[in-house]
Amino acid sequence: MLVVAGRVFLAETAERGRPVIQNCSISVYEEGLIPQDEIPGIIGLLGECFEGYPDRSFYKQLPHRRWLVHDGDLVALVGADLRHMRLGDQGLRVTGIIDLCVRESHRSRGIAGTLVRSVEDFATAARSDAIILFADDQRLYRKLGFVSVQNPVRLLRLAENRSFDVVSRRYGDSLMIKSLSSVSWDSEAELDLLGYLY
Repeated sequence: MLVVAGRVFLAETAERGRPVIQNCSISVYEEGLIPQDEIPGIIGLLGECFEGYPDRSFYKQLPHRRWLVHDGDLVALVGADLRHMRLGDQGLRVTGIIDLCVRESHRSRGIAGTLVRSVEDFATAARSDAIILFADDQRLYRKLGFVSVQNPVRLLRLAENRSFDVVSRRYGDSLMIKSLSSVSWDSEAELDLLGYLY
């Protein structure tokens, strides 16, 4: 990847075993600094990729940082949430992956994998102990070293801009983690998100 004026240009070569992604660029923004003219594209892409997504730029809460991929128009994005959580009796510094999506016309080009690796680089620099996410389709994440865990999850239930209550439940195989530190992940302990579900 080549960084020019804060933008990362995807120009990896097939010789290194990665797909060639031409004419795409990644812009990285703190959530509050996303240019206003990007918001309609974010809303449109989220609605296109996720059935039933609300007509706004976030599902339950704003992420801390976003990566936006452009090929002329916005074609992919991902958000990240940096949070302190509790696993059993130990505190963890965690980065959560939020709303990874790629426009159908740009899938199978390595964009999603590049975005996940970009979040991982951010999480490592932020000294996160782990990255977590919730996914029904886990193929990409498994290729990138994530594993499913069955921890019970405690979270604040939010809906339509309202807090309701704190609940604890299991999410089957959809909870995935990638450890980034020497902290041991206890797959039997309750994971308290200390906030909402991504």
